[in-house]
Amino acid sequence: MNSADISRSITISPRDQHFAFSTIKERDWLGGDPFRSLVFNGLSITFPAGERFFIRSVKAFRGDIRNETLQSQAGAFMAQEAMHTREHVRYNQRLEEHGCRASMLHEETEARFEWAQTRYSDIEHLAATCALEHFTAILAEELLSKPDLLADARREYRDIWLWHAIEESEHKGVAFDVYQEVMQGKGYWLRVRTMLIVTVLFLQHMGRIFTVLLQDIGQNRSMSARLRLNWALWGKPGLFRKVMLNWAAYFKPGFHPWDHDNRTKLKEAEQFLVYAA
Repeated sequence: MNSADISRSITISPRDQHFAFSTIKERDWLGGDPFRSLVFNGLSITFPAGERFFIRSVKAFRGDIRNETLQSQAGAFMAQEAMHTREHVRYNQRLEEHGCRASMLHEETEARFEWAQTRYSDIEHLAATCALEHFTAILAEELLSKPDLLADARREYRDIWLWHAIEESEHKGVAFDVYQEVMQGKGYWLRVRTMLIVTVLFLQHMGRIFTVLLQDIGQNRSMSARLRLNWALWGKPGLFRKVMLNWAAYFKPGFHPWDHDNRTKLKEAEQFLVYAA
């Protein structure tokens, strides 16, 4: 079975989960480590604006999808992303209650996506969605294949990241398949050019978010704190390093998100989440 066939065979199941963040008193929920917690918190801040952008980008081409399976998958993709948005809004509200300027950073993120929405065409929005979905798919794969990354996390936070990773993996081919269908297989140069632009903007914006979050925990002036954060990002566990190591696969002319078949990991993680619920 080739990658495109695997993509069409996947059942995308929106799971309407709710997480009890209001019960958590600790700010540093990941093993008491402020820097590992901060990495995930920074990513969470970007999700509501990003996932609304993804929904709009795919929805713009719903009428152009001729394949019935892909049409159904696109609807499930949007449902999953809407639920992710809702839960990460609640997650980020809890960050605000812990003294992090999550609302301000969300507004800045929203402004970036709104700028892109008015500046570029619908097909460029979809290409950007494909690029960002590649980042989330790689991050999801790390979380699903390395359970020790969240082993000492508070249960509510561990579960939202596991839930999110399962669904991001499940729908990782949808935006790409919509793009391929709309472009009739001729969109390679737009796809890779967009990835280069998105990568620069993503890393720049995450740098801004991490700087503010360090300020919020009173660590921005500490060289030691910056080194510890960079170690969490690029050393160990090195989430950004691992993402960037797999980033280059996107530039292969015949690339498809399901070239990396992680269906077994999905089943294992789904079972773990059910038992942990």
